[in-house]
Amino acid sequence: MKKTDLAYIAGIFDGEGCITFQKSKSHPQSVFVELTNTNEWIVRQFYFWFGGSFRNWQSQPHWKVTWRWVAQGEGGVKFLELILPYLKLKRPQAELAIQFQNQKRAKTLTNVVEEATKVAMSHFNKRGV
Repeated sequence: MKKTDLAYIAGIFDGEGCITFQKSKSHPQSVFVELTNTNEWIVRQFYFWFGGSFRNWQSQPHWKVTWRWVAQGEGGVKFLELILPYLKLKRPQAELAIQFQNQKRAKTLTNVVEEATKVAMSHFNKRGV
């Protein structure tokens, strides 16, 4: 993938993406990356390029259909590592998520670090970053 493509993707993700931590049956406390948009083509491209999952929903009958792409754990971190050099707004969150997953992978993640990371990510998300 070209650098210009990654920069374009990072720009979309900066504006429409979200980075959090979530628990699921298959991913105990892992990085959760998502993009939600009403433009199906954009969201399908994320799914095509980076894997993960893809779905749509319509909250109200008179509302537009919304499309959602999600990548968790290692897949989410690989995505963040690719676009990190081009992120502006979400760069601190991406760096935190990558660090979290690296410590988890190396089995050096302590409960204290895990809680501090969640608090820091929550702070970024509340600020609208």
